[in-house]
Amino acid sequence: MIGAMWLLCMSLAVALPASRRWQGYCALLAGCLAVFALAYWLPPSIGGIGLLAGAAAVWQLLRPSMGLLPNAICGMLAGCGAFLHVALGAPPWAAAALALLVTGFSAWRTQADPQFAPSAMRSQALLAAAVVSPLFAAWPGVKAGWQAALSLNQNLQEGSAAATPAWVWQLVVAALATGIVHGLVVRR
Repeated sequence: MIGAMWLLCMSLAVALPASRRWQGYCALLAGCLAVFALAYWLPPSIGGIGLLAGAAAVWQLLRPSMGLLPNAICGMLAGCGAFLHVALGAPPWAAAALALLVTGFSAWRTQADPQFAPSAMRSQALLAAAVVSPLFAAWPGVKAGWQAALSLNQNLQEGSAAATPAWVWQLVVAALATGIVHGLVVRR
């Protein structure tokens, strides 16, 4: 789950529009280092990071702005991604450097060459993040509830595996297939 949340944070940090001016890079650096440093004193939860990512995506979809605030939010999401990278076992300095390098390079390339990340593709990434973030945020609670329900089940036989029911996976596959078909139809 940590790896998926890391991917969501870094993808969203890349998808947000960022300014290429030096003030924008300073805001990106400040946001990243502030969240990364704060995470050592107040470690964020997966749910909190998911809500932050979802709120950033929805905010940018509904009220896009082109000031320094998107750069700071990119940095904050990169800081969350760096913290999650450290939670997976990476050295802190390498995680922070990688997060800043990826977001800084993507901001530079997006502004230098608009075909690197077209606006439509970034909007689709923001929409996907807005949809997926609440699911990632709720997953630890859903998993804990599922385990509690299984432990209360009196009819479990010894040696039986507590698997996720098939309808959950069918729902996920149906939603994914619907999205893919919609994407293919809309592009034509």
